[in-house]
Amino acid sequence: MDDRALDDLFAAARATPPEPSARLTAQLFEEAFAQQPEAPPVPSAARRPRGRFARFFDAPLWRGAMPAGLAMVALIGIWIGLSAGDALALEASAMMETEFGLELAYRFPTIGGWMGDI
Repeated sequence: MDDRALDDLFAAARATPPEPSARLTAQLFEEAFAQQPEAPPVPSAARRPRGRFARFFDAPLWRGAMPAGLAMVALIGIWIGLSAGDALALEASAMMETEFGLELAYRFPTIGGWMGDI
């Protein structure tokens, strides 16, 4: 057999690749499934018990207090920004010159102590 005949033989083999028999395929799948480990059980949909710390912050009081606290912090940030003036001097005396600042110092004396002398 010369090279030309051998090339023709390989070309014919590439044109029609062999297919494994159905029996061989079934045996391979059977052996593969036998080798796989058993699947772990699926955890139940029930929630696991939560700790004391998590239950404390899940209380209805916190569901309302946390958004209210965030809203208060946002309003104080706006007040600080607006009362800084044109020079953006974030000094305590600049904030306390506003009517809102004086009202806060009157209602909450500790804030007045943080702000210093007016």
